[in-house]
Order: sequence, then C-alpha cells, then structure tokens
Amino acid sequence: MEYRIAGTEDFMQLSQMRWDFKTENKEISNSINKDIFLEECYKFFKSGLAERNWTHWIVLDNNIIVSHISINHIRKIPKPNRIIDEYGYVTNVYTRPSYRGKGIGSKLMDNVKAWATEKDLEILIVWPSREAVEFYERKGFKSDNDIMELFIRSDD
Repeated sequence: MEYRIAGTEDFMQLSQMRWDFKTENKEISNSINKDIFLEECYKFFKSGLAERNWTHWIVLDNNIIVSHISINHIRKIPKPNRIIDEYGYVTNVYTRPSYRGKGIGSKLMDNVKAWATEKDLEILIVWPSREAVEFYERKGFKSDNDIMELFIRSDD
C-alpha cells in the first residue's frame, strides 16, 4: 500500500471514487450524468490544487486508489500574533468496501494528522456520519466544541 498526497494524475480516479462514495447503497434521484460529473469533479480537484486550498490524501494498492481523505484549507482572519493561520476541514473520507476493516483508513488518518502538524494547522474539524463517530474518536477527535449549524438546504 502506498500512502501519499494526490496529484493531477490521480484526479480522474479520485473523481470516480467520489461518484462511488456518494452513490454507494443509495438510489439517487435527479442525478447528474456520470460523465459530466466526472469532468466537473476533475476540474474541482485540479482547481483546488492550483489554488492550494485542498489537499487529497490517497492510498493506492497496485496504482488503484482504495481510500482517500480530503482536507479543505480554511484561512482565518489575521490576528495580532499570527498573520497567516489555517484550519482543516476533513471531508470526503472513503474506503472501498473490500478494503474496509484492515486499518487502511486508520493509517491514512494518522498520515493526515502528521501532515496537519507539519503544516501547523490550528485544528482539524469534521462533521461525521453517525456511523463514523467512533472512528474519529479513536483517532483523537473530540466533540467538546459547541458548534452550531443552520441548514440552508438538505443534500441527500
């Protein structure tokens, strides 16, 4: 298994993984044409790399992406003691079903945490599904903050 940050050469495969992730075990009504989705997702990943506001960690098995985690870099307003500061929003966490339960996602998250420390991010945040809460707790995430939400629309 190879653990690394994705590059442009990985973005089409990562786009396919995003499709698989969002359609797994779901019937999607009014879905976008898959080819259009893949093209737009590829553009999104490429733009995020160019603008340096997204990092995508991947795990490869024989050059096939089997797991990934995306981190959106969110720049904070300057403070008197730190002009440039960021936190990371963890999203798009997915492991192919046949690779689950083997510690791959856990090791990938360890890589993300080490990278975030190296990048001096202030905090990593995530809004996990109910099923994923235990995973994040094992990786050191806590729900001590009083984050409030205002849902503007529902995405299924």
